[in-house]
This record gives sequence, structure tokens and C-alpha cells, in this order.
Amino acid sequence: MYAIKKWDINPDLLKIYALVAMTIDHMAEYWAIPGAVYERMFIGRTAFPIFAFLLMYHLHKYQIYEKYVNRLLFFGIISLFVIFPFTQEYKLNILFTFLFPVLTLWGFEQIRQEKMNRIIGSIFSGMIVLFMAFFSIFSSYSVFGYGYLLLFYLYFTRSSWWGTILLLIFGYLINWNDNVIFGFMSMLTTLLLLNVNMSQTYPRLLKKWWIFYVYFPLHLLFILSIRYFLG
Repeated sequence: MYAIKKWDINPDLLKIYALVAMTIDHMAEYWAIPGAVYERMFIGRTAFPIFAFLLMYHLHKYQIYEKYVNRLLFFGIISLFVIFPFTQEYKLNILFTFLFPVLTLWGFEQIRQEKMNRIIGSIFSGMIVLFMAFFSIFSSYSVFGYGYLLLFYLYFTRSSWWGTILLLIFGYLINWNDNVIFGFMSMLTTLLLLNVNMSQTYPRLLKKWWIFYVYFPLHLLFILSIRYFLG
């Protein structure tokens, strides 16, 4: 049996594409462009899987839980103040969708370092999952997004056939309630990401870590301001 050759691609190129796809998705959503459902279907729905893939890969590789928590929480709160005045949406933004799985994994790491009794550690781990899964209900992509991110982390730490199947299922579920085709598009994106080679070293194209975090509230502010002034 021949192994499938994975694609060599600079992760920063993936991130740049995801930023563009996210922008197109939000423009189509908030500007209500006629026919834009197709842009959201084939471009916009690919952004979240890519961000999830890259976040969980770097978290697995560098184990910098506290830095990610601080960044996601800080910019997530800023984004709330950007989005709410224009939309009156009470749903937490996507940065919180990323935050809850990172908090979960950070909690697991703290339990591991404390070297707790196996049973007690399992109880605390279960409580963390239930607690974070509950709060994720109020964020973008809901509990399916929470599970999707954790399954990507599992894929990087201990890849298994059943974990991969679950990941593809959750890749569908994160978008199925918006549109069935959206669900299949995000599942296809997930499948393609599983064939990306992350073992190579590439030159950095986005050298500043804060570019995505600053871009997220700024692009929303621009899009929502245009919508407001145009009525």
C-alpha cells in the first residue's frame, strides 16, 4: 500500500488565504450582497477550518497555553465592543470559540503537572470539558466548533482512524445548520488540511503574531461601519 504524499505549503500562505476568505465571508454576511451565498459557500466556509488547524498545530508544537489565552481573551473582548453596537448580537465571537478549547487543554496540562490520582484527574478533566463546552454554546460554531478544535489537537498528538473520522464529522457539523452545502464544504476543507505537510520549515511571511488578532476587529469595524452608513 502506498502512502499518500502530503502537500508542501507554507502555513503563512494558508493563514493569508484564511484572512481573505474570512473577510469575504463577513462582507457577504453583513452586506447582504445578492447571490453572495455562493462566495460564502465556496470561500468563506473554508476560513474557520484553516484557523483551527493552524492554532491547534502551533499549540501542540509550542505548548504556549497562557500566551494564547491572554491574546484570545484580550482581543475577543475588544471585538465584542466592535460588533455589538452595530449588530446587537449577544453571541460570543470566534476568538472565544478558540479560547475555550485552549483553556481546556491548559487545564489538562495543569492536571498533568500536578500528577493527580488518575481517578481524581479524570473527574477534574471531565468537569473542565463540561464547563468549557457549556460556554462554547454561546460562541460562534457552538459546541461543534469546540469539539472540532479539540479533535484537531488530538489529530496532532495521537492520530487514529476513529479520531480522523470524528474530525471529518465535526467538520461537517460546524456548518450544517447554516446550509447543508456549507457543511460539506468545511468537511472537504478539513480533509484537504489533513494532507498538508507541517514538518517542513518555511520562511515567515507574517512575522508579527498580532497581525490576525488586530485584523479581526478592524476588518469587522470597517465592514459594519460601511453597512451602518449605507443603511
